[in-house]
Amino acid sequence: MTPAPSNCASHENRHWHPWLLPALALAALLLATGIDLAAGIWRQPEHAYQPMLTLLALALLAWECSDLEWKPPPRLSATAHVALTLGLAAYALGRSQSLELIEASACVALLAAVGAIAGGQAVWRRMRFGLLILLLALPWPAWIVDNLTGPLKAVISLGVETLLYAAGYPVARSGVMLSLGPYRLLVADACSGLHSLIFLAALDLLYLRLSGPRPRWQQACLLAAMLPIAVLANGVRVLALALTTYHLGDAAGQGLWHDSSGLLLYAFAFVTLFALDALLTRVSAALPPTPAPASSVLQPRAHPQKAEPTAPIWPRSLLLTGSLLLAGALSLWLTPRQSLPAGRPAPMLDQIVPRAFGAWQEDREARLALVTPDVAAELDRVYGQTLSRVYVDGNGQRIMLAIAYGSRQLGNALQAHRPEYCYQAQGFVLLQAH
Repeated sequence: MTPAPSNCASHENRHWHPWLLPALALAALLLATGIDLAAGIWRQPEHAYQPMLTLLALALLAWECSDLEWKPPPRLSATAHVALTLGLAAYALGRSQSLELIEASACVALLAAVGAIAGGQAVWRRMRFGLLILLLALPWPAWIVDNLTGPLKAVISLGVETLLYAAGYPVARSGVMLSLGPYRLLVADACSGLHSLIFLAALDLLYLRLSGPRPRWQQACLLAAMLPIAVLANGVRVLALALTTYHLGDAAGQGLWHDSSGLLLYAFAFVTLFALDALLTRVSAALPPTPAPASSVLQPRAHPQKAEPTAPIWPRSLLLTGSLLLAGALSLWLTPRQSLPAGRPAPMLDQIVPRAFGAWQEDREARLALVTPDVAAELDRVYGQTLSRVYVDGNGQRIMLAIAYGSRQLGNALQAHRPEYCYQAQGFVLLQAH
């Protein structure tokens, strides 16, 4: 009679059971953050790629770590200690004060910390690529976006103007504002290349990860090509929108075609990427063979390596679960319950700001064109009051004034508009900022 197989192997493969508690606690924190982001910043067009990228990264993390044994190391690394401590503090602060970037960054840190605590270096190595994709999906603040999109918008606007002028179209450019016949087109942030660049970068990395090993020089070439491809693809999109608006009218250019042209952008970018990869593969085949590259974050996962358990599991699991739940409770306790402006009369900006001071008088005939209609609607939603004026002196010099007031001061919502970038987008030169 053949003896029944021992259940020791089955028991050894169940070391993930104690980690269900911290996994559920972490999932609750991530779910709360995801719900807030979905109701807030993810609804904006320029951030629409972030939920898709986040789900893709989480699915990739689950797949990468699905066949690992969750056995904690005997001693936690300094990286795990720092990630857990900073992640817990940042989550409580970011969530209570509605700071989306800090809260989302804390979630990434907590994911890394839980993986390192529960599985050590084996799990951490598997999680690196998924965590990198999550970093690309973070809701970066407006001042970073404005700084990086400015040059890209200028390059795209200049390129589109040059092509249209060479083709004989009546086109002129002021900053990132294109005048094409009777129409004025603003190369906005969503069309500037940065947001699509982030999404394209993530998909490019995923493509390199899943499509097999390559020589390091080929990987470097494909990574370096991301920015030119993104700018070129956005230029094609802006050019198509400009021609559609000129020939079919503003309703056609800014309607369904404006939204669906994003598909043209990604299709053009991926066709270009695949063509470049095929060309580099042919060049690589013609070169002498080189040693296989060492394992890196871009290489597919290796076969799992099993190790014996070296630390008590349940005490560490319970301590980690309590820490995560404490961070969630602390975020609720720190959340302000009363707004200071509540119950107070709102300031009347039109009455507070003088219409004349010194040699300057309000120019009542000035027509301000500081924002596009969609940005103006966003400003009306975010702010309680806005005031825009132009003042002129006896020499005909003019200065512009823009003031906005919002009763809710938490979070990044009041960063919807930054005049120093808007002025430059309109073609002005910013000589000095105070």
